[in-house]
Amino acid sequence: MTLLELMQRHGLTQVAIATGTGLPQSAISDIAAKKRRPRTDTVNRILAFARLYEPSVTYEDLFGEPDLPRPVVGNAA
Repeated sequence: MTLLELMQRHGLTQVAIATGTGLPQSAISDIAAKKRRPRTDTVNRILAFARLYEPSVTYEDLFGEPDLPRPVVGNAA
């Protein structure tokens, strides 16, 4: 499940994800559109937020690109 699929499945907006992660809405927009490569801390924030809705979602599900920063193991806030 990509970030866009997560948004569609759960009726999430970019603003809701931005609020839940503490990231700018413009960053969420760029990441969802694959216009921007997220940093490791950004990946961790988005992944932690996504797991509130889909507990088994993985890094590969959301980002699917092996060359993006890998999340830190454990809980990342």
